[in-house]
Amino acid sequence: MRLRQIVVAARQIEPLAGQLTETFGLGSPYRDPGVGDFGLENVVFTIGDQFLEIVAPKQDDTAAGRFMDRWGEGGYMIILQTGDLEGLRKRAREQDIRRVWDIDRDEIAASHLHPRDIGGAILSVDEPHPAESWLWAGPGWQERTGEGLVRAATGVSFQSPAPEALGQRWADLLDQPYSGGMIALSDARLHFGPDENGRGEGVSAYRLKVAGIHDVRRRATYAGLMVEGDSVLAGGVRFELETA
Repeated sequence: MRLRQIVVAARQIEPLAGQLTETFGLGSPYRDPGVGDFGLENVVFTIGDQFLEIVAPKQDDTAAGRFMDRWGEGGYMIILQTGDLEGLRKRAREQDIRRVWDIDRDEIAASHLHPRDIGGAILSVDEPHPAESWLWAGPGWQERTGEGLVRAATGVSFQSPAPEALGQRWADLLDQPYSGGMIALSDARLHFGPDENGRGEGVSAYRLKVAGIHDVRRRATYAGLMVEGDSVLAGGVRFELETA
């Protein structure tokens, strides 16, 4: 089980996409026409063999729009990769966690779990074929890495009034150990902590491994983003930086 894609919900794609491109040296994004089925538009940036997506509503009454009405812009969804999606679907049924969207294609199979049942965020668990591929990033995504300042997404932090219950629920669904407020995936960690800002339960931070924290902080300031220590605030979410 690994972290493959992190998603930010914004009212509009720009200026956030430009600010993140400037800050992290991202390459040209892919725009997936398939998200139109959800009433959205998006951009998907390549970071190594992982992805950073921004989604924005293009019509009324979308799930992303309702999320922002409650939370404001911020961390909206994470996509994990598994080699046993049927096992996860079985556990979801056993744990009364509803699936709100399924797809089964030759290239990829995926399930979205209901955020009211799993908590914290919309969770998608996907099984691509072959494992190193990623349909949602479009053709030729390996060539769209930009300057490569971001080497990997290494963590997601959730906040909740009941973080232990939230973390254990995720651990049970993912069939992963939960200890010390954390689930360790093969390439990233999911952290569960208290609600410290009154926004309620949701994603509080994404953690990125970058080449040159000082350079990223300087670029973020130039792009008009707020910098706090080794964190950049953008699109309602904190991007925590660690050295590659």
